Amino acid sequence: MSLIRVYPQHWFSPRNAQQPEQSFQPLDRLHHDIDRLFNGFFTPGWPTSLMDKPQADIRPSLDIHSDDKAYTIHMEVPGVDPDEVKVEVRDGMLTVEGEKKMESCAAPAAEGEKAEAKEPVCHVQERVYGSFCRQIGLAEDADVDNISASHKNGVLTIVIPRKQPEAPAARSITVQKQ
Repeated sequence: MSLIRVYPQHWFSPRNAQQPEQSFQPLDRLHHDIDRLFNGFFTPGWPTSLMDKPQADIRPSLDIHSDDKAYTIHMEVPGVDPDEVKVEVRDGMLTVEGEKKMESCAAPAAEGEKAEAKEPVCHVQERVYGSFCRQIGLAEDADVDNISASHKNGVLTIVIPRKQPEAPAARSITVQKQ
């Protein structure tokens, strides 16, 4: 079993169709948790105990498909305003950044205090809000000048056309007499 396909830089390499599909979710989760641990050193709000649940990070799920003409990426971004999504290419990497903004929800009033009628009281909040950033290494034949992106029903679709390979130039070779 090769773990090479776990790394985003290798997602566009051909997959051996004879190998059964294997899930790397536990490894992906470990990578994500380690990133969150180290990012926590530089941000306020460490949990007061190990049992406290830190704020969850957003990591949109994606599918990558290809054919002879293009690579297509479908990324789930439900609740994210298309105007809050930024897609860019730099140094062979496709970067997708965005933010899912939290709707206003007031904290419950303390005992003996009256809650203001203007804002609703939040009793349960399970939805995740915040920013995200996904980076994907592009294949060598990706046409970075013609990438397009669209957003429909909470799914961001990025189409990366493939460059057609150049035919090798034919040249004549002189046969010398000996």
